[in-house]
Amino acid sequence: YVREQTKDGRPWDGNVPTKYKIQVNTTAGGGKIGEEKSLGRWVNKQRTIFQEGKLKKDRLMDLERIGLKWSVLVITPWSTMYGSLCAYAEEKRKQNGVWDGNVPVNYKTQSNPPLNLGRWVNRQRSAHAEGRLTDEFVRKLEAVGLKWAVHKRKRTNEDDVDYDKGKF
Repeated sequence: YVREQTKDGRPWDGNVPTKYKIQVNTTAGGGKIGEEKSLGRWVNKQRTIFQEGKLKKDRLMDLERIGLKWSVLVITPWSTMYGSLCAYAEEKRKQNGVWDGNVPVNYKTQSNPPLNLGRWVNRQRSAHAEGRLTDEFVRKLEAVGLKWAVHKRKRTNEDDVDYDKGKF
């Protein structure tokens, strides 16, 4: 994998995508099998073992020698995510004349790489509910129109049904 990534002289970023698969053509005994194995999942397992302090020293040294990064978590700055939220809100206002203050939890931006804006908004709501969001961030999010609670349920006729008394 590393050779493939660096063949044009580009440096390797030290990561293997989780879904990356390799073709395994031989068994340890030399027999042919032609089986697909997930290299990305194997690398993630090595990272887990490393974080637990259980990775054998020789394997650790081999993986470090080829340039494997033990942590590849990319953290997007708050200001970048906030800018994406502002763009999302503006787009919704252009489409509908108003934005409801919500972002679907699975919404990702069209940027490259895509940003998980819906998950970020939910984390901001959680941080706000727990008192961990700074006053500045609260003001900015409220100014763009973010609603802290969006799961308000509208009352229906079914709410008036008394199931205990058998009245439907």
